[in-house]
Amino acid sequence: MIYKDFHGFKISQLGMGAMRLPTIGERGPIDREKAGEIIEYAYEHGINYFDTAYRYHNGESESF
Repeated sequence: MIYKDFHGFKISQLGMGAMRLPTIGERGPIDREKAGEIIEYAYEHGINYFDTAYRYHNGESESF
């Protein structure tokens, strides 16, 4: 993983977006088990930059 310094923080150059987390059903809530596995895998492989926004999954991606 390549990291960049950002005001003293070591940030992974590759990030993970939370707009397309797996859901239960077509427009259901986030499938927390599957999403947790994906996020854990990314983190264990060096990703420490996660992009979330209030509008992703009706605000659920930020609280997850």
